[in-house]
Amino acid sequence: MKSLRPAALFVQGLLSVFVLWLYPGDLVRYLRAQGAPVAMMAEMPSLTLSLLGTLVALGFTAALILVALKKQSASWRPRVMLLAAAMFLLFIDFTVLASRRSAITAESRMLLTITTLCDEAERNAAVESVVRDPQLLQSFLANSGLVPLFVEGQRVEGWKVEVRERCAGPALVPGSSSPGTLIYCVSGDRHRAWVTLVGTSLGQTFGAPAIVSTEGDWLGEVSALEPPAEEPGPPVWGEPTPGDEP
Repeated sequence: MKSLRPAALFVQGLLSVFVLWLYPGDLVRYLRAQGAPVAMMAEMPSLTLSLLGTLVALGFTAALILVALKKQSASWRPRVMLLAAAMFLLFIDFTVLASRRSAITAESRMLLTITTLCDEAERNAAVESVVRDPQLLQSFLANSGLVPLFVEGQRVEGWKVEVRERCAGPALVPGSSSPGTLIYCVSGDRHRAWVTLVGTSLGQTFGAPAIVSTEGDWLGEVSALEPPAEEPGPPVWGEPTPGDEP
């Protein structure tokens, strides 16, 4: 049996590094999500695929190490079988399963939800008063899709809207609000409202419940309609003074 060419060994080594990064990484993320108070992910990694991929990645890497150590005869058959298994798993992962996954990231989905709530609330605002009905606000999110948040491995069932009155600004702490809640803070004069989202701190995948962020688009704002400007009435002509008569 001829020894494996350096170029082929290099390509297979790159494949080994990739599957070692992909599947054990997914397995770690899955296990961390099971005990995390909040996990911010669009989809939960597949436990079955992660386990199989990790076993194949470790076996394939071990076989390549044996090849590199000039023990080709002892590792040829397992290496070919493990290479075929790795290629098959990647094919299933990036074709069959990928077509079922959403292309929208967790952060993009949450930002879109904040924007949807603010746009609809602005559209339904009254003169000098923003929308304050919790049921009406909740209805604006009826078609917002899955919540990209998990609590101890379980996906949050749906978005919630919590209305807080007499606020001086946006909510900066979640309080008792659960992940997936949009906190709608109404100002004391009811002319404005601020929207923040409960998840975990921006930039973290796993963490405690927190306001995701109040920076940029993460802070939504709603304004009431301005009262219509009063149109000037017709000019009032007074009686002419005696000196003005011709």
